[in-house]
Amino acid sequence: MSFIARDVSLQSRMRVEPPSALQIDIPRFRFKPATVDRFGFRHSSPHNEAVAAFETAVHGVAAHKPSTGADLSRAIVADPNLVAAHVLKGFANLILAREEFLAPARGAYRDARAALLAAGGGTGDEAALVQALGEALEGRFSRAAMRLDELVEENPRAFLPAKIAHALRFMLGDVSQMLAASTRLLKRWPLGAPGFGFLLGCHAFALEESGDLGAAERVGRCAIEIEPEDAWGLHAVSHVHEMQGRTREGIAWIERSRPIWTGCNNFCFHMAWHLALFHLETGAHDRVVAIYDDPSRRTTSAMWRTRFRSSGASSSKASPSAAAGTS
Repeated sequence: MSFIARDVSLQSRMRVEPPSALQIDIPRFRFKPATVDRFGFRHSSPHNEAVAAFETAVHGVAAHKPSTGADLSRAIVADPNLVAAHVLKGFANLILAREEFLAPARGAYRDARAALLAAGGGTGDEAALVQALGEALEGRFSRAAMRLDELVEENPRAFLPAKIAHALRFMLGDVSQMLAASTRLLKRWPLGAPGFGFLLGCHAFALEESGDLGAAERVGRCAIEIEPEDAWGLHAVSHVHEMQGRTREGIAWIERSRPIWTGCNNFCFHMAWHLALFHLETGAHDRVVAIYDDPSRRTTSAMWRTRFRSSGASSSKASPSAAAGTS
């Protein structure tokens, strides 16, 4: 996920509604039998096409794909009551940490609640995911992350809640809980289970932010070996290079991985920024300027923002960004 502005206070850029402005209590029903997607999430939807599109969107979230919004839109068209798709859309807008995206996030939350009611209360996974979004919309990111932790305790193969919880804690700068959560998850997550490589990337970043640079590099490289599209793991190793002053290695690492990060959403600009920093440290100012002036950077940024705004203005039809929070 593309969460790179942790040093900027979220509250300073967004107005969070007071608790009374949002209703997050979910009526209790008997939860329906579940359709389980390949990332372990349990849906009440009987529509295989919708669940398959959602699976693609979840992979896109983990891999920072610019196609994720379109995949979520396909899922919602196939089943307008696909609860998790509405929730992911809400988190995608919220984690952008821009005030203009709060309205779409709230709209997605309303749509998720309506879908949950239409599903007779949905599955336990769906209800917990909606509750977590409600907490986050009230500015209670820690409580939202803890609710997602509880969901994963109840369903130990649910990848998306784990990924979102990592993102929320990143935004809070809660390094200790990022590391504690990823450590717990990896103790019981099977090596070959979907999402394992992406979780390793989360763990690598938490290790790096905790100062365990050697372990962070080992885990990050392992994440890329298992899941080559894990730009977050790639990013964690880049941080290690920077923290250890391994400038030439850092340049080589990012250059070799161009096929990964240049295919990302706005996160590709953050990776380009890291590359520019490495070149700046070597005194190659011409390379820094060339990276900044790269026409594809400006063109891609303009295209992404236009696409997001045109698809994200309506709370009922919005296509969220490709990374559930892009830079």
